[in-house]
Amino acid sequence: MAGLSLSVLPSGLAMGTPQSVFEALFRWDSGWYWSILYHGYSFDPQHQSNAGFFPLFPALVWLLSFGRTIDPKIVAFALSNVALLFACGYIWSLTMRQWKNQATADLAVALVLFGPVSFYFSIAYSEGLFLLAAAGCLDAAERKRWWEAGLWGFAAALTRSAGFVLVIPLLLYFIPPWKSKRDWRQLGWALLPVVGAALFVGYLWITVGEPEAYFKAQRHWGRQLAWPWLAFETGMHNNGLAPFYRILFNGAAIFSAVMLILALVMRAPLSWLALVVVWPLLFTSSLLLDSLPRYLSIVVPYYPILAAACGRWPILTWPLILWLNLLQMLCLALFVNGYWFV
Repeated sequence: MAGLSLSVLPSGLAMGTPQSVFEALFRWDSGWYWSILYHGYSFDPQHQSNAGFFPLFPALVWLLSFGRTIDPKIVAFALSNVALLFACGYIWSLTMRQWKNQATADLAVALVLFGPVSFYFSIAYSEGLFLLAAAGCLDAAERKRWWEAGLWGFAAALTRSAGFVLVIPLLLYFIPPWKSKRDWRQLGWALLPVVGAALFVGYLWITVGEPEAYFKAQRHWGRQLAWPWLAFETGMHNNGLAPFYRILFNGAAIFSAVMLILALVMRAPLSWLALVVVWPLLFTSSLLLDSLPRYLSIVVPYYPILAAACGRWPILTWPLILWLNLLQMLCLALFVNGYWFV
């Protein structure tokens, strides 16, 4: 699809014409990860800087490429796809454990792969790695392997800013039921997502001399902490974009509300419900709806819940798959052809 669109569509003004289909997959945020990989962290209070990006993805690319001895682009591409493969395995397990239906578990994995922006899981972006860490965290917590769940949460917190939120489902898994016996010494593992986020802040403080470097860097993309509804009223980019983007971003917000309703109807576990509530609120609390479809793609519980809903109402399944595929082809074509697409 990517190659076909390159030969049919004119190049967008945002990124220009790539030299190949493979090169077309390394755009937008990939460049910031590349700057970390080659030059380390930097912070410029007057301009955009790579301090606005978390370290685990570029660090793993550096390690697995043996210090860039192997082509980092090949390594990054392989890393994202291997992470996606194992993330699908964890999501299959989560779905199977909750609803004990193989068809539902299979559909959950299909929804991961057919999502409108699922191509981000397979390119030099951190979404695939984060999906793996988040799904692994939930799966390990359900199996009461607290050390494993904590380490996955720690990895998630070093991959994307939303990772620290995993402390909430970990606590919800660990503490209830109130009357059951538990080893309270294991509680420390549940706090590792917060530790990971704090370590990144501390690392930036040491390397660039500014403890708020991440937050200040984000402001140069128009992002700062604000009430969620302000993103719909005063979102800098969202309100000035072409109708397609406004429909896409606002549609993603509506989708998150629908998924909350489905989570309640399908009686999703409380730990899942927490993520279905908190992550979308976090993503819309930044004055912008830009990138909301991509951000929502890492909400792991969406896939089992939506698959279970299709199991209850089978008439939804094929229209949903068809719609997701069509939207995915459109989004991928815009991305690889250099149109503004974040």
